[in-house]
Amino acid sequence: MTIVCLHSGPGAAELFASQLGAFDGSAWETPAELTLRPAVDSSVEEWVTAAAHVIAQTDDGQRHVLATGEAAFGAIMLAAEHPGLVTSLVLGDPVVDESDDNYWRQMKRVQCPALVVASAPDRATDVAQAQSVAGGIANGVFVIIDGCEAPAHKNRDSSFNEWLVSFFAIAEGLRSLSDPSEPNQPAMEEV
Repeated sequence: MTIVCLHSGPGAAELFASQLGAFDGSAWETPAELTLRPAVDSSVEEWVTAAAHVIAQTDDGQRHVLATGEAAFGAIMLAAEHPGLVTSLVLGDPVVDESDDNYWRQMKRVQCPALVVASAPDRATDVAQAQSVAGGIANGVFVIIDGCEAPAHKNRDSSFNEWLVSFFAIAEGLRSLSDPSEPNQPAMEEV
């Protein structure tokens, strides 16, 4: 299971140290000039183009993509615009602008399986945004890690990584069932 970890700015290797240690993967160190600012459309497009180029240059040209926080929208756009590069999408504690029409359009275009993980330090924690992200993606799954402060991938890395192992196995299974000429298509159509 090969992953690429994406962050909205520099520091991805440190931020995703636990996941990089547990999985065969890499962290894309976003150049300072490409720092993702979701409110600036050109920033997102440039970030997505650069991330797609990095993945396309890998040995098999395809990766499980892990993004957290503000990088979630960029990862959603990456999966929507470059479906052949993204085997699955994992979004940890996503922060998105739900008033942005482009965000909703891009989510509907995502073809790969997606896992959205939300931290919930207590019962009063609002997880509606993360749940909305999972619900907006056709093959989206939503998970809450109780008793955990955000970001879950750092503060409860063992639980987070266990979810990744299970989810990646499912995504790999679906990929093996799909038509190789149509990358990342769901194995079965919804009825």
